[in-house]
Amino acid sequence: MSELFSVRSHEVDSWWPVLRPYLERFDRETRRTSADTIREQSKRMERQLWGVKRDGEVTGVLVTEVYTTSRGLVCWVWAACGSETVHEMRRLYEAIREWARALGCVSIGIQGRKGWKRVLPSMKETAVVLEEELCSLSPQK
Repeated sequence: MSELFSVRSHEVDSWWPVLRPYLERFDRETRRTSADTIREQSKRMERQLWGVKRDGEVTGVLVTEVYTTSRGLVCWVWAACGSETVHEMRRLYEAIREWARALGCVSIGIQGRKGWKRVLPSMKETAVVLEEELCSLSPQK
């Protein structure tokens, strides 16, 4: 069985060598934010880092953000990357859900690929995210 963990803001730098490859992969696959931005936001307690370890090795990383809405606090699963099983990622999500509930969050949400619906069947689809690239980041030939 794997071990779930959270990284406190003052521990981010010591965890960074093992977390960085996952967050860089997330950046490459989604182009949502850089690993270094997540690092700095986590150190400032704007985002939270979570993970899964198996046999002492990190196998998955997840990033959350808690923010205030007109309904109250909301916990948002902002990024996830790794090679863990569906069962273990569900366990991590359930631990985060309980943490968010203890904080007083009124809801928890996730933006991700459609596959998350299979992992988290208790969630309902409330929106579709659409995106259009306006320019290419790679040089034109």
